Amino acid sequence: MTTADTAPSRQVLDEAPTRAVRLLKTLGTHLQLRATLAARGYSDDDHREGWRLLHDAAGFNPQTAAPGAALVAPLDESVRAAIVELDATDEPLLRILRASLGRRFPEQAAFVLDGVEAAQGAGAVIGVATILGRLDALANDPARKKTRADDRKALDLVAQRGYGPERLKELRALVKKAQSSPDTLPTTTTTATAPADDPARVAALGALHAWWKEWSEIARAVIRRRDHLILLGLARRAARKAAAAPAPAPV
Repeated sequence: MTTADTAPSRQVLDEAPTRAVRLLKTLGTHLQLRATLAARGYSDDDHREGWRLLHDAAGFNPQTAAPGAALVAPLDESVRAAIVELDATDEPLLRILRASLGRRFPEQAAFVLDGVEAAQGAGAVIGVATILGRLDALANDPARKKTRADDRKALDLVAQRGYGPERLKELRALVKKAQSSPDTLPTTTTTATAPADDPARVAALGALHAWWKEWSEIARAVIRRRDHLILLGLARRAARKAAAAPAPAPV
């Protein structure tokens, strides 16, 4: 039975869509990994359940459009352009934030970047939106009052790295445009129709997290190759070690 002590935190719930997209995308395209989990009972119904829960958590309902149209209609060119730009933005954004915040503000780096990886398409939109929401939390979240001084120093550093208020505003506009089509999954960090603590949305995030938790644990138990776990979003690439300094030349 889930208790208050074991229930996932809100931050963990907000990360569920990003993690689920990575797992679902890999299992949908990597036949070897799909077969490995199929041997443990992962069926087409389980795969469809994951996508349905992701749609629910993201507030996406294909039934609100004409039958079949939402999933096959071509994207508006401005929406496509926004997705392409976010796809090109997420990796350098992550690299710069990891390098800069990780060195000087490790607590803020962990808060902003935990669970977020570079992705493509809808995954990139969700990833950038997640980072933007967490940067907003550094500036405004009352729950972070004790760390506010360092949070604001971290934001100043982020601005020095090219992601000041104007650039962040541009990225928010791109996210909003990318999410304006029913063909792209909106992020769960912001929504025009449901407040952040809407009980139905929190419940949907909880259901998605529970689905991801079950299959991610099973995957970790039966998949041993680290590169496969990285593909599934269940492991990170090891940081490269600095090259050893050459031995001094003999005198």
